[in-house]
Amino acid sequence: MVCPKVFFLLSHVAINMDIESSQPDGITEAIKIKEQELRDRVHIKNREEEKKLEREREKKKIRAGKTLQEAKRIAEENERKRLVALRKIEEEEEKRAREKVLRKLEADKLERKRALGLPLENQAAKLSQPIAQKEEKNSLPVKSAKKDDRLRSLKLAYKVSNFLTGCFRS
Repeated sequence: MVCPKVFFLLSHVAINMDIESSQPDGITEAIKIKEQELRDRVHIKNREEEKKLEREREKKKIRAGKTLQEAKRIAEENERKRLVALRKIEEEEEKRAREKVLRKLEADKLERKRALGLPLENQAAKLSQPIAQKEEKNSLPVKSAKKDDRLRSLKLAYKVSNFLTGCFRS
């Protein structure tokens, strides 16, 4: 270790140094050039990393957009299926309600015929047939002989009953 007195003496010793020497300027210039080259490399490296990060962000955005689009498509498809199922259920309910009303009308017709005393000719069998089959049969323009016979018998019964009621009125 250096004694404090010696350090004091050495620190105040004048050194004759040539400031305008050519050697230190060349070294400092080389250092400055090297320093600038390093700064440029770091700057280029940072720029490349930033571009790479930007590309990764864009890829993430694209992937997120695709997954969102797929989720929307699936949700729309599920909604469409749900609406189709609802529509089908509503149609079935309407069909059942229509059949119920038609059965009720047939029962009312039978009740009116029974109240009027008209013949009921196998109406119970007609009620048990499905309405869809009945509609198919009605859609064909075919006259049956049974239908004509029934109409004749009803007409005759009506004339007879009218005749009898007319006789008792006077």
